[in-house]
Amino acid sequence: MKDRWVKVQSGNTIVLLDTELTPDLIREGIVNDIKRAIQILRKKRNYEINNHIIIWIWTDNIVDIKHQCDMATIMIPLPHTLDCITTYESKHSGKLIRIAISEFSDLIQKETLCDRMYLLIDNIKISRLQIAIERVPWRN
Repeated sequence: MKDRWVKVQSGNTIVLLDTELTPDLIREGIVNDIKRAIQILRKKRNYEINNHIIIWIWTDNIVDIKHQCDMATIMIPLPHTLDCITTYESKHSGKLIRIAISEFSDLIQKETLCDRMYLLIDNIKISRLQIAIERVPWRN
């Protein structure tokens, strides 16, 4: 137990920091990493700060996203500009990533000005995702 606490002292002030990574902190970290990746894509595409976006998050590659859409027999529009994709790699399982995104989806959408978010994550062993964004044409 001693290893999880870090002590910092300055003069008469002592601060103890609990460094244990709880499941909540791990999920929040995953979501922060994904939000950062989305913001980097926004910057790469020179989007204005007030541009609303659509987000796609899926496993492995664009072939997978088409296959998953067909397999699920659902109508999900694919991104029009595939040059705006990044890869998010994590040491965590796909199941934990999916849980984190689902739990914090409102926060992700609010902080990235996302009007719609499509998640196609079905493999619980995958820890690598593709993220694509596109500007919402009717709002910008």
